[in-house]
Amino acid sequence: MISINLCVLQGDEAIERIATGLGGKTISETVLSIAQAYSSDSRWQFRRAAVAGMCRLAEGSTKHFKQFFSQAMAFLCAAVRDSSPRVQYEAIQAMQLLRVT
Repeated sequence: MISINLCVLQGDEAIERIATGLGGKTISETVLSIAQAYSSDSRWQFRRAAVAGMCRLAEGSTKHFKQFFSQAMAFLCAAVRDSSPRVQYEAIQAMQLLRVT
């Protein structure tokens, strides 16, 4: 049986690789719309995936992602106030990454 953590890592890496290889412009709208949908799910795993997906998109396409920076920060500020500490932690990690990017 495949662990959920392995799936998360593979998903994170896939988004970053696609964004790097094809360019953020190609996948940004798709990733952002999925992240928006996942962010309102009742399961913390989906909300965490929304934050992680946005973060990996930013990592893989720094130049293109700058236009979404204010939207991403608003999204992450809301995630920091999430009821799940796992989502909060992921959001804090993402903010740290975006600060450097």
